[in-house]
Amino acid sequence: MLKPPEGRIARESILLFGEYGSGKSKGWTAIADIYRKTDTPGWFHVIETVHEASHVVLEPFPDWEQNVVIHEVTDYDSLLDTGVKIKESVAREDWLIIESADNIQKFVRDVWFKAHRDGMSWRE
Repeated sequence: MLKPPEGRIARESILLFGEYGSGKSKGWTAIADIYRKTDTPGWFHVIETVHEASHVVLEPFPDWEQNVVIHEVTDYDSLLDTGVKIKESVAREDWLIIESADNIQKFVRDVWFKAHRDGMSWRE
């Protein structure tokens, strides 16, 4: 089992960003796999904004459902609902992964523009 250093209070935060195909998803899927192999407690909650993108990167891991939960969001409202649902169910040892943050920016931007620009989205 993986354990933080003794006496450690602060939680870890990892920010991965980069071009499409640069290996960001391989990072969290490898960590989740290590957690399964070492019986380390913790769930990986994936907020997925690209339909089935997480399923594709998890294909090499037939046991992924043992510690990964995929929450598919398609717009701002489903993002908020998912955030509340995750917040109510997570434990200290759980992880939060956002599979593709740029789409979340689009969701938020569209809501703001529709509220402040006569109902038009950012793209309009």
